[in-house]
Amino acid sequence: MTPGRVAAVARKEAIHILRDPRSMGMGLAMPLLLMILFGWALSLDVEEVPLGVLDQGRTPESRALVRAFDASGGFGLVRSLAGYDDLSDAIDRREISSALVIAAGFADSIAAGRSGRVQLILDGSDSRTAMASMMYARSIASSFAVPGRTPAQPLVEVRTGNWYNPSRETRNAIIPGLSAVILMVVAAMLTSLTVAREWENGTMEQLAASPLRPGELILGKLLPYVALGMLDAAMTVGMATLVFGVPLRGSLLALAAIMLLFIVGAQAMGLAISIAARNQLLASQIAIVTSFLPSFLLSGFVYDISGMPAFIRLVSRLLPSRYIVSGLKAIFLKGGGFVMVAADAAALVAFTILMLAVARRRLRLRLD
Repeated sequence: MTPGRVAAVARKEAIHILRDPRSMGMGLAMPLLLMILFGWALSLDVEEVPLGVLDQGRTPESRALVRAFDASGGFGLVRSLAGYDDLSDAIDRREISSALVIAAGFADSIAAGRSGRVQLILDGSDSRTAMASMMYARSIASSFAVPGRTPAQPLVEVRTGNWYNPSRETRNAIIPGLSAVILMVVAAMLTSLTVAREWENGTMEQLAASPLRPGELILGKLLPYVALGMLDAAMTVGMATLVFGVPLRGSLLALAAIMLLFIVGAQAMGLAISIAARNQLLASQIAIVTSFLPSFLLSGFVYDISGMPAFIRLVSRLLPSRYIVSGLKAIFLKGGGFVMVAADAAALVAFTILMLAVARRRLRLRLD
């Protein structure tokens, strides 16, 4: 491999990137736009669940319970309900997502030293909100006390603590994974057009007739996009920490190393797609399907991999986004360094070598 030939191809590709506003827009504007849209729009926190109250007792005790629900932050009192028919209509019209039904004997049960029973009706069409509402309600009920009456001491006291994300903000867990998904899409999209563009413009024959070897052409094509990808990585990390306030507790060197491995692997995959497709439209479509959807669904970015079927979990092990999401969370939230992300980095190295080998093999077959 001759460094001069690699540098010549890299210089040619860099000039094309600088002269092509579409490539610059895709490489720089798209990550910022996606980071802003997904960063502020995507949240798994459930707060202020619309609550309706059917208070059949209308006693000071029942009103105290309603105030406890309304002041919790988990529920937001929307309206009082006249009966079960009104309750059903309010849920059907999506005015409320939950309803608290307090029986007429609630105060009498408390006065007699018994537990006052209430009913919580949830709209199960949104299972995530329903599960969160159930947890909120149990927490409120367990700590509820009527003024002037000392509650009985529980037999067991459970104290919980959250490591790495004590505020329990889903944004802190989502933003690092979001950076990985955005970089995967942009990296694969950019390089998926490079060789296909040469075929469409008729310049691939000239490259094939030159002394260039397949490895030199691949490396020269990749280098400018790797530099652009690392610039994108720096922008996403800067936005994650400065704009969204995600703590960066780990090693910056480990962060840079694992992002470099990921970007090279993702761009090598896009290059292999470009070599195989020989058409920019087809290559871009394949790149989107093979980068965005798997990264979004199977990387652990939003959905827990452990809850997926065994075959899907096996497929997820073939995706580089799974390992970069794991590595970024370890560095951002757990304060990890090279040791903590060593397994993820090794998987990314293997993926990168595989993609480069596939790209080199496909390009040699195309040129022969």
